Amino acid sequence: MRKVLRTAISLIVVLVTATTVADGVVFQDLSVRKALARAEAEDKLVLLYYTTTWCAPCRVMEATTFKDPDVAAWVAEHTIALKLDGDLSRGRAKQYNEHGYPAVVYVNADGTAIDRIVGLVDGAEFLFVGTNVLAGIYGTAPVRQRPKQTGPRQPP
Repeated sequence: MRKVLRTAISLIVVLVTATTVADGVVFQDLSVRKALARAEAEDKLVLLYYTTTWCAPCRVMEATTFKDPDVAAWVAEHTIALKLDGDLSRGRAKQYNEHGYPAVVYVNADGTAIDRIVGLVDGAEFLFVGTNVLAGIYGTAPVRQRPKQTGPRQPP
């Protein structure tokens, strides 16, 4: 009976992973606290994706980067992914995002934020940063900043 149950669970995991790859990243409907507990049990990271209803680059990232089958497979294998509305997030969820939208924050199972991506990135950049995070190499995420003002400010 246990062997049949294990086989059934394995089949479900394979089907869910196949759906994830075909449909894009699947974000779990969990609290941050429950995601951290699950990440610890499964030896994974928590991926917090911060977005808002008014963020145009977020929509682009969702339509491209998070639909990339390689990104979806990587996220399913290595993380418990949550999608959080930055305008509505409170408490523990809010504490990890202080840089804008879109933002992806990688969090250890103990609740420590270890790296982040701020701004729109493509699938290759996303996988580069994620692979580095798994290898313990932090701070490789591109940081999107406004260009520095070089002269006196001109009226529009």
